Amino acid sequence: MVTPVTAEVPEVVPAAADKPAGKTEAYAAERPQLDPVKGTVQSGTASYQLADSKQLQPGQAADNVVERVLGLTTARLPVVRIHNGVQINYGMYALQVDPDEVKMEAVEQVRTDLPAAKGRETQRTYKARLMLANTAGTFDLSYDGAALSITPVDHAAFDMLNHGGARHNVDVVSKALHVAFSEMGLELEDLDVIYVCF
Repeated sequence: MVTPVTAEVPEVVPAAADKPAGKTEAYAAERPQLDPVKGTVQSGTASYQLADSKQLQPGQAADNVVERVLGLTTARLPVVRIHNGVQINYGMYALQVDPDEVKMEAVEQVRTDLPAAKGRETQRTYKARLMLANTAGTFDLSYDGAALSITPVDHAAFDMLNHGGARHNVDVVSKALHVAFSEMGLELEDLDVIYVCF
């Protein structure tokens, strides 16, 4: 049989002379004084690896290998060309953001209410060299809090847009979006519209 052990705690009773009638008394406890942790910074290494189709478990789908933790990975956004101040609506596009690319597919060809291309303050700018199958050009990417604007910098970039038409321009937009997400630090939920300006 185990006998419980109880410790006697002395009762603190204030002296009657110190306590005015009708008033309660508060006690203050001193905070413990802790020494700061002392030590040295230790270096280490870490790594990560994306699973490929060879590492799948039986019954696991290949498109579910990458675990999404934060942020949107799919959305619909309007893509608009601005040429000599005139807006040409390419329509709504479904975006699928993957670690190594952004896939775009036309879903609607309707006019939508679009945020104005001008009048907001640019928050981020980035210069990127975008490559398609057999051509490459340098573009300025700018973000103003709602819209990503893609503007050609050199003749090669201008030619990529000017001779491409909507389909080719969407290929350029796809590459630019990948740079915006992977290098500019933007998230899909940051965007309301995409402008191709030339």
